[in-house]
Order: sequence, then structure tokens, then C-alpha cells
Amino acid sequence: MRKYIALGVDESGTKLWNGHFGMSPQFHIYDSDGALLETRQNPYGYKKGEKHEHHDDPERIAALLHDCKTFIARRMGEKSRKQL
Repeated sequence: MRKYIALGVDESGTKLWNGHFGMSPQFHIYDSDGALLETRQNPYGYKKGEKHEHHDDPERIAALLHDCKTFIARRMGEKSRKQL
């Protein structure tokens, strides 16, 4: 059941991710009361110092965040917005 909130954050986990949501290095998962439940590493996300191709695959992110209904970051592609 989708009931949590996923916040895309940077490598340090202290700032809102500035890029596309699916490229967030990690996600903080909150319940509806605002309590932090866990932090999930994004295996598809940006890793500092590594070359990578940009992708924001909504199917992979939806599988990783299968229990989340709300997704927060500074940017999200139209395709991701519709699928998530």
C-alpha cells in the first residue's frame, strides 16, 4: 500500500536534491505525521566522482519506492510525474 512520502536528498542527506528526482543519491522516507522512518540509497542515482548517463527511469524508482505516494525534489520529468 502506498502511504509514505519520499524526499529526494543529496549525498550528505541534509539538503533537498537539486536535480531530477530519480537521480537523487538517496531518499528519506516519512510517514504522514512527518516522522522519518528510514533512508534508502538509490542504486540508480548520482554518485559523486563517477561518470554516469542521465536517466530518470520512473519504473525503477516506482519499484524502489513502492510504498510511497508522494514524491518531493526540485525537479521531476513529465514522464516520471505521470507514471509515479
